Amino acid sequence: MAVLVAAGITPDRTQNNQLAQAIPLLAKAMGDARYGLISNLLGASSIPPISVATTLTASAAGRHHVFSAGVPVTLPAASSLTAGQAISFQSLFAGASIVRAGTDVITTGNGTPTSISLNSGDTLTLMSNGTNGWYTVDGSTQLQFAANMRQATSLTIPGYRVFPAYPGDPTPLILQMGYAASPTGANTNATTTFATAFPNAVLGVMVSDYATLSNNAVMWTVSGLTLSNFTAFWGAGATTPGTTNSRQAFYIALGR
Repeated sequence: MAVLVAAGITPDRTQNNQLAQAIPLLAKAMGDARYGLISNLLGASSIPPISVATTLTASAAGRHHVFSAGVPVTLPAASSLTAGQAISFQSLFAGASIVRAGTDVITTGNGTPTSISLNSGDTLTLMSNGTNGWYTVDGSTQLQFAANMRQATSLTIPGYRVFPAYPGDPTPLILQMGYAASPTGANTNATTTFATAFPNAVLGVMVSDYATLSNNAVMWTVSGLTLSNFTAFWGAGATTPGTTNSRQAFYIALGR
């Protein structure tokens, strides 16, 4: 009887198929309840646009805010929300930013910035701890704080760029570039020190003549290679320049 009533069916002893009717009705009701729960947990209660600088209140919890201009937004005090409540953001323009309220702490796992910038297409979800801070729990802007994405870089000449390492590939790829040391003359060697030593291995070095074109057939050959430097041989062609002349080459090196 209770099953029939729960399904919204009035019990009738003369009907022998009421239980069969009740089962799909109950299943649908349970499915609707599950959908409502998931919607409340994962869905946004509203999607307000942000076009001017503003300070949010506790009512922002559960909402997905969309920047329609590159403006700053100040978070509500973390203590005004219940622990676990979240606010999400998406930016359609560059120059948007999310700023903490007062002395609240924004915890990224790799620093505690007082504000976070969003460029066009960026997303960010922040969850309150209910007292004095926020955790970044989702969104593309987390990548700028992820250790794998914050690799060493020096884009001067000579310089280098360390590309992210990933699980299963623990040694990052390193690209280095600069000018090779100038040999004192044709058919001589010169050793160039890398901007930073490769920690594991050198995959290769490419050298290209950087001097003004002349009638000489110039050839550079890497004749020695270590983790910290390489030796390049400068060979001249038909007309050999005087030994007081020097050449310069640009190099690109790859390693791990």
